[in-house]
Amino acid sequence: MDFLRSTISNIRSVGSGYTLLEYWPADKQPALWKVRSAVRNADATPCTVWLFEGADAKRTRMAQNAVKRLRTISHPSIVKYYDSTESSATIQLVTERVYPAETQGQSPESLLLGISQITKALDHLNSNNIVHANICLPSIVASESGLWKIAGCELMASVTDFDVTSHAAALQLLHHDSYVPPESAHVSVTDTLVVCIDSYGLATLIYETFSGIPPAGPAALVNAPAVPSSLKQLLAQIGHPQIQRRRPVRAFLKAAERTAFASPLIAFVESLDVPPPYQNLDDWTHIIDEYVSYATQLPAGFAQAKILPALLSLVANATTLQPSVFVAITDIVVASQSINEAQFDRDIAPAYVKGFSMRDRTIRLSLLEALPRIIDRFKQRTVADRIFYSFITGFSDSAPAIREMTVRSVVALATKLNDRQLNGDLLRHLARCQSDPEPPIRTNTIICLEKIASYLNKSSRPKVLANAFGKALRDPFPRARLAAVLSFKEVAEYFSPNDVAELVLPALSSALLDKDAKIRANVKSVFELYYRKVLDHSETLPDISELDAPALGSAKATDSVSTTPQSETAGFWSTFATSSISKGIGMISGDISDTNSEAGLRSETSTPFSSRPPLRQAASALSIESDRSYSATPKEPTESLARKTGGLSLKPSKRADKLKKEDLLPKKKTISLDEKIDDDDSSAWDDAWE
Repeated sequence: MDFLRSTISNIRSVGSGYTLLEYWPADKQPALWKVRSAVRNADATPCTVWLFEGADAKRTRMAQNAVKRLRTISHPSIVKYYDSTESSATIQLVTERVYPAETQGQSPESLLLGISQITKALDHLNSNNIVHANICLPSIVASESGLWKIAGCELMASVTDFDVTSHAAALQLLHHDSYVPPESAHVSVTDTLVVCIDSYGLATLIYETFSGIPPAGPAALVNAPAVPSSLKQLLAQIGHPQIQRRRPVRAFLKAAERTAFASPLIAFVESLDVPPPYQNLDDWTHIIDEYVSYATQLPAGFAQAKILPALLSLVANATTLQPSVFVAITDIVVASQSINEAQFDRDIAPAYVKGFSMRDRTIRLSLLEALPRIIDRFKQRTVADRIFYSFITGFSDSAPAIREMTVRSVVALATKLNDRQLNGDLLRHLARCQSDPEPPIRTNTIICLEKIASYLNKSSRPKVLANAFGKALRDPFPRARLAAVLSFKEVAEYFSPNDVAELVLPALSSALLDKDAKIRANVKSVFELYYRKVLDHSETLPDISELDAPALGSAKATDSVSTTPQSETAGFWSTFATSSISKGIGMISGDISDTNSEAGLRSETSTPFSSRPPLRQAASALSIESDRSYSATPKEPTESLARKTGGLSLKPSKRADKLKKEDLLPKKKTISLDEKIDDDDSSAWDDAWE
């Protein structure tokens, strides 16, 4: 019931203005607040909601003071105030999106960067006669850029209004004794020394940041082995147990800027905040180079929040760019896990689309190299509609490096293409690449086809792969031939037994005689793999034979077939011979006469052309096809025909002897597939792959 009442109270106070998200981890929650992430509905701005619940008067005054101070103070290293509401039972504070500051797993340079940010914020407060009075690691948060900021403003006050005697009790209410300065409740502190309370808090922060635990007292600040040597002496000065001898924050900052804070990383981060923002391409090129060198030292989220927006703006507004711009964008996007799909489509994808449309070869090369690392973040429609048609121009580029990198990038791009682009446009370009004058490009084309084979159309895939790999087996470059053999091995699952017998084995058989011994050895193993596949399939076929049916001759011939193998062969051929001759005789119309006689000539010349049998039909009659006669006259026994012809021999006439089927058909030049490929390779591949 209490949980329900609390939830309803939260909803009422937040209203419809915010969408509440996850809470901070329990061990990271501040003493007074319940903190959770949220999103402002009006503009989708990420934010953090701090909720105070309770009736204790002291705690309520602290929470109210925190809201009041954050509303009136503005500094880059102090949490930014957005909104607040207060009721009789709750106080709600809304700030920019922040997270608990993390020290584990951070580089020493990154930790020094955080300390420098907090020191500058404290110096700003003390210079305006304000004391924070609650500086410790639990009061430090990290922004989305990973930079540290000051929170925990519950005890913040002006120097003149600060009550030193109640400070110790207030700190103990929020934390524990480790953060209480030794002078609290014991020494009368003048207004000029009040700011030194923040010096002691900064000392405890530095100690815990590098040691991992709060200090056990002022003595621990003097001997801190985990603290960098450049800070040890300064740490002892700002953590001195006597407030009169303690150095203020400003003195510490000036000394640290000459030693511990004189870091190239800190200088690089601060340079990004210098107005006006960089507009010159050369300036940004220098910044990108620095970012690459400091990438491992920067806090998580820094590049995404500080560098990426500026780079994207540069791409959108510039007509010329350096390749390093897209390299940096890719590195940032890959490293930034918090970039959601909507943000990527809105802000980042347009930059890559514009990059592919540029004519600069160095930019295209950097994009092609980055594509495999980032392609998964793109929507399929973005790649197919806005990138692909610019991408394929690289296949015909005059620079071999662009052509080769384009071929290699196909593997990453294939999953984002539609069927027409993949099985049509892309395959045509790859077919042309197989005739590229550069041997590495031809080799990588085969490797590319093998890797994208699973995405190709199932019906056309066997022919496409067999034609491509088969042609590569005849490539003069040995590595291209070896790539074809190994690719045949990798794609064996995509060939049916019939495909193997018709497409694969004929191509591999010629490669068994390759002049390279290593290639021959690989061909042999791959050939045996496919040959075994065919044999295994043949064993599953029905165990029947059409040769067992008595359909080729008379019963007498059938009897002879069943005697011995020799008689079987003789009967087979004789039956076909008799059938063929009888068909030929049946097709001849008119009388058989001597070709030298006058009557024969007269008979031949007097026969109208329309009454003669068609030439194509006559050619069919002379071939051994079937027992059916195409003549209108019925068959007659051989003896009867002899009587009618006056005992003439049944040998074919000289004219019939010279007559061939090829002579009767229209003359047509026969071009083999290899000749066709050699003459016009790209069109032949187009026909084969489609």
